[in-house]
Amino acid sequence: MENKILKKAVITGIALAVSPLSVLAAGNEIPMLTNIIDTAFYITGGCIVVGLVIVGTMFLTSGGEPEKINKAKKGLVWLIIGTVIYFGVQIIKNVIMQTIGV
Repeated sequence: MENKILKKAVITGIALAVSPLSVLAAGNEIPMLTNIIDTAFYITGGCIVVGLVIVGTMFLTSGGEPEKINKAKKGLVWLIIGTVIYFGVQIIKNVIMQTIGV
């Protein structure tokens, strides 16, 4: 159950982080876009912290049971993947912003 919640949190965070970047192609105002992207990054960062707490709780409550430990490990893998994507999107955002001169 926690693994599904963690996956949904990571996917939601990624969607929030990536979707505002598509507005760049529409030619909308850059300051508003920057605020939207920054807000999405804060929300995504919060999702990462919540995921870390969930995974940590899963490890602590596993009680040495291999099945629960494996679930926690899978959750940790998803959390790491989501975090790498999060930082990758931040790098892409910064490159785009520097390219267009914002």
